[in-house]
Amino acid sequence: MTTPRTSPGRRAAPRARAVLLAAAGAPACTAADVLEDPAVREHAWAAHEETARTDA
Repeated sequence: MTTPRTSPGRRAAPRARAVLLAAAGAPACTAADVLEDPAVREHAWAAHEETARTDA
């Protein structure tokens, strides 16, 4: 059953759209930093490997 709030084609409010784009942008920017900067990438891998060792 669809309601007016969930009906197909209904657009999000402008504020909701802005929040969604901001929330999606943060991880995208972080990914770009990791891909562009070898030092950041190496630090991320080292932290990941350390966590994997201590969680095992």
